[in-house]
Amino acid sequence: MYGLVGKQTDKSSVDKTEDDRQNFLLLLLMMLPLQVIYPVLSGGQTGQVSLTLFFSLILITGLWLMRGSRRRFLIAAILVLISLELIWVSLWQAATSLLPLGEFCLLLFLIILSGRYLAIFIRTKLPVHELLLAATALFLLIGTILGISLYLISTLYHGSTTGVRVDIDLPQALFEGIAILTANGSGGVAGESMPLLRVVSSLGMIVGILFIALLIAKIVTNLYKYEKKES
Repeated sequence: MYGLVGKQTDKSSVDKTEDDRQNFLLLLLMMLPLQVIYPVLSGGQTGQVSLTLFFSLILITGLWLMRGSRRRFLIAAILVLISLELIWVSLWQAATSLLPLGEFCLLLFLIILSGRYLAIFIRTKLPVHELLLAATALFLLIGTILGISLYLISTLYHGSTTGVRVDIDLPQALFEGIAILTANGSGGVAGESMPLLRVVSSLGMIVGILFIALLIAKIVTNLYKYEKKES
């Protein structure tokens, strides 16, 4: 009887690990188009349509990834519906001013999604190579959050502050978000004189350092357990 219970527990643990592995892979595939394809596209209406499609992919796929908790799924669904409507409506010239509001709802949704994935990343037990894949997906997600935050601040204060550069476009902001996380800033936004940009950049640097430390700790732990098992 106890042996049967133990086998069921092991099987459940294996299934859960496999779900985590697939979810991280899906997250990576979800974030790559925005970070890799969008920055090299031309601007104008074509770029805006592409951006809308990428955002829609993130929202719909991310909503599916939020399953499991009824309350979390309900909050995410509300944010997704509002954001999708505002982002698509903003394609019309008369409603372009609604895009920042849609991106703000997207930002809130991504923050909730990152919290879920950080919790999964902390508890999951993956091999080193899959751990690196999961970390890459999380770096892209958190970097996107930082990039969109910088872009929204730039949009909010555009032309309202004398002597401060607040004209960051989205491709540049996405690059800055990744750079802040992985290299403590690239010398661009982090050096701005606008206080709100410096605050977001500083918080991003702290998050990046802590996440890198967490990744190193998990890799070292995995290698230690492997060596102990082999010996």
